[in-house]
Amino acid sequence: MRNEYRIYLYRLPRHLVPRNDEVGCGVRLPRFGVPKLAMTNNMLIDTHCHLTDERFTDIGKVLGEAKKAGVGKVIIPSTSIADAKKAVEIAEKYEQYCLVGIHPEEVETLYGLGGDQQGDSSQDYLHSKSGIASVRGTETRNDGGVLDKAMEEMEKIIRGSKKVVGVGEIGLDFFTGHDKNNPFRPEYTNQEKDRQKQLFRRQITLAIENNIPVAIHMRKAEEEMREELEMFMEKYQNGDGSTPSGTSGRVKPGMTSVVSGPPRSTPPIGGFAMKAERKFKLRGQFHCFAGSKEFLEMILANGFYISFCGNITYKSARNLRELLKKVPLERLLLETDSPYLPPEPLRGTVNTPANVKIIAEFVASELNLSTRKLAEITSQNTKCLYSLEN
Repeated sequence: MRNEYRIYLYRLPRHLVPRNDEVGCGVRLPRFGVPKLAMTNNMLIDTHCHLTDERFTDIGKVLGEAKKAGVGKVIIPSTSIADAKKAVEIAEKYEQYCLVGIHPEEVETLYGLGGDQQGDSSQDYLHSKSGIASVRGTETRNDGGVLDKAMEEMEKIIRGSKKVVGVGEIGLDFFTGHDKNNPFRPEYTNQEKDRQKQLFRRQITLAIENNIPVAIHMRKAEEEMREELEMFMEKYQNGDGSTPSGTSGRVKPGMTSVVSGPPRSTPPIGGFAMKAERKFKLRGQFHCFAGSKEFLEMILANGFYISFCGNITYKSARNLRELLKKVPLERLLLETDSPYLPPEPLRGTVNTPANVKIIAEFVASELNLSTRKLAEITSQNTKCLYSLEN
């Protein structure tokens, strides 16, 4: 029987597919199901593991155990400038990949307003905790100056290493149950929320300018995140090259506008590659997803990928398992969020990239797939989104 092929972008209900959208890698898929890819002993990819965490004292051993579990590659996100530099060092030393980003919970530290400053000036604290070069003579509460310097430092890191494949971990976090400095954190003020939003906008714009994806963290901020994404979509879909307030909107060499031009690299997948041509170039991954069904539909319709952590295995996470079944296979990724959120039956231990195998087995069971097939699909999705080398 002749094997017929056609182009699949992603499997969504017709009413959710955006008009004229060409999101995806143009993977040549069989008419029924996904392609049979060459299975290797290390097919799994952990798209989100914090190997810069101090709990990982022997990274070589951690990655060795992951390899034994069938994990071929990992992507290391960062939470600050200093963390990003460390992530690059690890990625280059161990032939992995990393992301450059400032986590929303680090925004107060970025401005020298939070944490135990131990008698240091806010400028010294900014330098030591966030890894940003000294900006003495500049008021740290001047949002534009601090963010400008941060974006300059981030761009240097992005352009300085081929192991940097995206901007992350970025996002919005208005959870009030706790933070690392205050176990009973009160409600966020409008000023605190605005700082997170400004940082988020600048980092999204940095990703678009460099044509790389983002890894987004969202917690107790769904409505605000929806507004932010809608603002970017409205601006960029107009094709006028304008950028939202608080962003730089610079055009890079070889790009006709901030939102056009090919990715840094377009990997051949399944023997076929297609350059996506669309105005709105914001693309990325919502990691550790825990939003509503309506928000999930919105971000899927705009081309985002979704991943769940080890908490999807918890008995109390029935809602996450219901959301999982609404994610098209072509938009699903795997992650551990190590060292956080270890899966059952390892709760209470330090999570590691090797545990992505446990998560994959659980997810595959929920979706009535073999673990092998899920590994093939999610690894190809990861290579597509982050333009990883085969």
